[in-house]
Amino acid sequence: GRHGTGLGVSVRVVSSEEGGRMDEAGVIQRLWMLWPTAEHAELLCEALAYSEEAMRMHPGSATLLCMRGDLLQLAPPSYHSDDNAEGCYLRAIQVEPRYAEGWESLGWYYYAVTDEYAPAAGAFRRAIECGAGSDSVRELAAALAAQGQCGEARRLIQKALSREADQGRRAALLDLQRDMDQGEYEDPA
Repeated sequence: GRHGTGLGVSVRVVSSEEGGRMDEAGVIQRLWMLWPTAEHAELLCEALAYSEEAMRMHPGSATLLCMRGDLLQLAPPSYHSDDNAEGCYLRAIQVEPRYAEGWESLGWYYYAVTDEYAPAAGAFRRAIECGAGSDSVRELAAALAAQGQCGEARRLIQKALSREADQGRRAALLDLQRDMDQGEYEDPA
């Protein structure tokens, strides 16, 4: 495989004092510190390069695989990698089949990137089975509504609203319900 990022970025791996490489938690923390934001989009190149190195250090980390997948979705067209976001998410759930975040990331990818609503719904269902919260319930409801299954989507939203205390998450569920009420999603005739 190729070791360059194609972005002109060099990465210096910070080694731990004891074994010559940083432990997984340290690598995850460092990658979060490099995470690009709207104010610091220039960090994307460095984060992508570091995530590639992180995967060499910890190839079996489901968390790092999901983080790499998320970064690859943000990558510019000029970025060349042997990885792709979907592949990273699939490897994450292969490594750790009950990793809710991996299933949720895969669901988001299918829903938002490829517009494949049935696989998205399946991934969100699996995320919920693995312990994901109301964000996955909301996205499952949206995937179902996008397929015309508004009745089931409404039942999920009502159930989630009865359990959710966080006002931001309640608002997101209510926004989806309002969108369905306003006809943005329609049951098939």
